[in-house]
Amino acid sequence: MKATSTTKEQINSYLDRLSLQDQERVLAFVQRLAGVPQGIPAQEFLDFFRQFPLTQEEADNMRQILDEIEQ
Repeated sequence: MKATSTTKEQINSYLDRLSLQDQERVLAFVQRLAGVPQGIPAQEFLDFFRQFPLTQEEADNMRQILDEIEQ
């Protein structure tokens, strides 16, 4: 198990030296290796939904649904 821990420590050490953009590229690579479905960057997600503004009624309905889920 020591080798695994050392490997993780080395990877973390290298990650600390990378820019945020490069860290995201490493994450995407690791997700592909692990077979984990990839998401999309949060900003891209938000930009997509900003194309479809909600009416006040729609926003209220969404809040009500979320409140019901939390209960």
